[in-house]
Amino acid sequence: MIINSPLFREVNPLYDEDSLPPIGLGYIASTLEIKGFSVKLVDSIADSISLKGLQNIIKKYNPSVIATNIFTTNYNLVKELIENLEDQTRKIVIGGLSTRTLYEKIFLWTYKGEIDVIFGDGELILPDILKRKEVQSPNDKIKNRRYFKIDTLSPYFCKDISTLPLNRSFFLMSLSNIL
Repeated sequence: MIINSPLFREVNPLYDEDSLPPIGLGYIASTLEIKGFSVKLVDSIADSISLKGLQNIIKKYNPSVIATNIFTTNYNLVKELIENLEDQTRKIVIGGLSTRTLYEKIFLWTYKGEIDVIFGDGELILPDILKRKEVQSPNDKIKNRRYFKIDTLSPYFCKDISTLPLNRSFFLMSLSNIL
């Protein structure tokens, strides 16, 4: 399950800005799908899903892996979501630009399972992480926490994003299709 992480704990009726599709997460979902993984993309922003609603969706689908983005503004929400998962054996993958400065804090979360943090392009490395066949060593590692920096020197750096598949139907799914 790939989650566009929430910005608010509760549904905020005053938040009426148009949301853009999470294109980066769509690229990741599309790549995983082509590699044979079953993928659900949950856009908690576009579908106004509360933290509790997101927890219920996770409980319903019981994914073996949860990949989500994180921002400095919703760090505490994502931390709460992950730390309060009932099943603490599933793999967690956290990505986003803010992971460059947040990964050491993420390493300290009380979640018992594995957490991989990716800074930079996640499209090409995530399938290998899930298969446990990474060709790049983590840039940092502590116990069951790993940090990967995908930059121009990385074998997972996407030199031309236009060559990546993008299944646009991930963006057509509404909350009613997920539930």
